[in-house]
Amino acid sequence: HGRLLRFPAPLAPVFDVPAFTNQFPFPVSGTTEPGARVDLFVHGAATAVTGLSDVFGAFSLLVPLMPNASNSFEGSATPHAGEGLTSPPAEAMLTHDERAPRVSFQEPRENGFVWGTVTVQAQATHDGSQVASLALRVGTQPLTATLSPAPALSVSATAAWNTIPFGDGPQMLAAVAKDQAGNLATTTRVVMVDNPP
Repeated sequence: HGRLLRFPAPLAPVFDVPAFTNQFPFPVSGTTEPGARVDLFVHGAATAVTGLSDVFGAFSLLVPLMPNASNSFEGSATPHAGEGLTSPPAEAMLTHDERAPRVSFQEPRENGFVWGTVTVQAQATHDGSQVASLALRVGTQPLTATLSPAPALSVSATAAWNTIPFGDGPQMLAAVAKDQAGNLATTTRVVMVDNPP
């Protein structure tokens, strides 16, 4: 008499996917049983992106994404390089966003004369992956800014800038915004420092 061996189906794979990316295509990574075949379907496609997990169970599959849109994944694992029972599916979402935030200065005005301590204010907006950070600087020196809560569709940064140590003449202000997908945007503004002697 032969023995009948029963092997349970593996657990669903675990995806390690951020909420946002600006990469295209994107390497979807995760873990499952070592040596398992991983089948990943993007947006319910009829054909899977397929690969094998390594000896530690880690996998990474390069998948095409719909640009500037939410992308859904469904994946399963089959042990022994595809020769066993298939796991239940695991699902994940990833939003692709290759658009940079919009950044503008509110204060001070372009080519305006400034002296003493002045308010520097900028705003960044982004309707894609939202604004994650907004930084202000004079030349290469960062300004300590107060931020409205981020991430958000609109973020403001306000700083008090002591112009006296910078000396008289033109100075370049910069505002740098970054969204949650990693896209950067910078805007600059020149002002004229004119402190009394």
